Amino acid sequence: ALIATLGKYRKDLKFPVNDLLMYLKELNEVFIPINKHGKNSLQAVKELNAVFESDELIFYFPAGLCSRKQKGGIYDLEWKKTIVSKAKEYKRDIIPVFFKGENSKRFYNLANWRKKLGIKINIEMLFLPDEMFRQRGKKFEMTFGKPISFETFNNSKNDKEWAAWLKDQVYALK
Repeated sequence: ALIATLGKYRKDLKFPVNDLLMYLKELNEVFIPINKHGKNSLQAVKELNAVFESDELIFYFPAGLCSRKQKGGIYDLEWKKTIVSKAKEYKRDIIPVFFKGENSKRFYNLANWRKKLGIKINIEMLFLPDEMFRQRGKKFEMTFGKPISFETFNNSKNDKEWAAWLKDQVYALK
């Protein structure tokens, strides 16, 4: 849904995603593989940095994982500071986007079950390609906020605090 919607306006889309999604060959052109459970290759790091250096539109998921069912709703986990540090390093403004959508109950139940059992390996991620295909044909709501200049991220907060602030800005679009 995101790729189809944004692709109407921009052809230069890039999505850093879990490397498991690279099995969706038709989307490899817009995906940048990120190894979520090991070290990223030097090539992957170079590719990601090259995209940040470019003028391409990067759709970044700052939590690094799909949202999870918690506190009676679907919410992102803590956002990583990378979004802020990369914005500052490459002088990239951020357009906040709230995407209203859900994965299947199976996905969230598996995540909660795994957590309760104390299993550290994120086994639900194996179902991400299937979750994407389950969403075909569904409509989603996206709310775009006003651009936030990279200059906003000054020394009044550290990058982790700025990432939490940015998350609050996105959830305020809800």
